This record gives sequence, C-alpha cells and structure tokens, in this order.
Amino acid sequence: MSEPVARFSDALWVALGVLGMGLVVAVLVQVFVGLAPLRKLHAALGKVRSGETPRLNGDFPAEIMPLVEELNTVLAQNAGSSSARVRRQAIWRTR
Repeated sequence: MSEPVARFSDALWVALGVLGMGLVVAVLVQVFVGLAPLRKLHAALGKVRSGETPRLNGDFPAEIMPLVEELNTVLAQNAGSSSARVRRQAIWRTR
C-alpha cells in the first residue's frame, strides 16, 4: 500500500510543479501584455520630449485616454505660456 501512495505523491508533486510554472508564465505574459499601453505612452512621451510632435498621438485604451488628454492639455498650456513669455520678453526688450 505504501508504494502506490508514494507514486501518487510523486505524480502530485510533478503536477503541482508544472501547474505552478504554468501560472508563473501566465502572470508574466499578463503583465507584459497589460503594460503594453504604458510602454506605448512612454514612447509617445519620448517623441514629445524630443520635439518630433507637440502632443501625444496614438490609439490608446479607454483606461489611459483620460491621462493622455490631461497630458495634452498640460502640453498645450505650457506651449501657450511659453509663447506668452516670449512675447513679454520681446516687448520688454523693445522698451
């Protein structure tokens, strides 16, 4: 009776090990796929920083769109305040 129990125990440990490894792989895939939109946002921010584009462009998921819209609003306000500052400095220098 002891040998069948030992074989079952060994098979159970192998099955649990395979299941555990499968779950780890599934979690890693889920995190990689789930964070893909943030990697895309990071790339779009890099284009804004380098001056390639003045705002964030791209097809982002609905969960990230409020953030993209807010960042675009901030970028537009910064661009407006920069041009206003340049005008004020130009006026100041002409006086």
